[in-house]
Amino acid sequence: MSLHMDAAARLLTWLDVERLLKHRTVLWSHLPHGVLGVDCFASGMEVRHFVNSEHVDNWLGQIFGHSYRKNNRSIDLQIGESSYPVDFVQELETTASSFGQSYPLWRDVTYLPTYETTDADSAPQQLVKRLENAPTAWSTGPDVISFHSFKGGVGRTTALMTFVAACMQESSSSPKKILVVDADLEAPGVSFWLDEGNRPSVSFVQLLEALHYPPAGIDATLDFFAQELRKTSLSVGGMQRELFVLPAARDLVEIQDMPVAPWSSPLKRRTQSPTYNNG
Repeated sequence: MSLHMDAAARLLTWLDVERLLKHRTVLWSHLPHGVLGVDCFASGMEVRHFVNSEHVDNWLGQIFGHSYRKNNRSIDLQIGESSYPVDFVQELETTASSFGQSYPLWRDVTYLPTYETTDADSAPQQLVKRLENAPTAWSTGPDVISFHSFKGGVGRTTALMTFVAACMQESSSSPKKILVVDADLEAPGVSFWLDEGNRPSVSFVQLLEALHYPPAGIDATLDFFAQELRKTSLSVGGMQRELFVLPAARDLVEIQDMPVAPWSSPLKRRTQSPTYNNG
């Protein structure tokens, strides 16, 4: 059984129906000719079309297989042998299609086309096309990315780790080194993810203190912290890909008794100086 047919046979609720449709249409951007749009609700699904109803029936049959009942236009669900009703809405061909929001939400990233999903069991060749509302890809960089939020519990740390994992899995032969700095002194989520074996001997708070009062100059301070981070780097797929993590603090005492502040760091003033060269 193919992955697609397996998914069609595991429909538990109407949400599973909607997810499968999103996947097969690449977030509604590749609807078949004659289908203007699909709206899924808890009470049923509406398919807006202008072609013969038989074409729509055949399309739904290709997606849901034996789970789609053409005679009464419903989709079989696994719980309690229930069914999900499907309603066809005949419209004019000139009716504008509706694709929802004009920008992709985080939850919609799941349905973005990738080159890994072009086999016969998952999607046709056309699905590798770029979505029209997708953000413009960077040609180079960026070198520094900040994950910031105004409140907790919004998935910032999860988004960070997802981004890091995606960067490490990117198909590229060039070496890749990523430094993750946990600068959240109120809720250091990344710091608590580190086990003792991968916890470096230095922290972000210590870096601020050493830059504020450098015993042997700024350059010597940065070199020292770089050397310490190398001792606990994580190798991903060999030495060509390394992950370095600078925790917010080694111990909570560092945060509770912190005489310096990030915004008063001499490094901040130095990088803003017109004579400073970071290259």
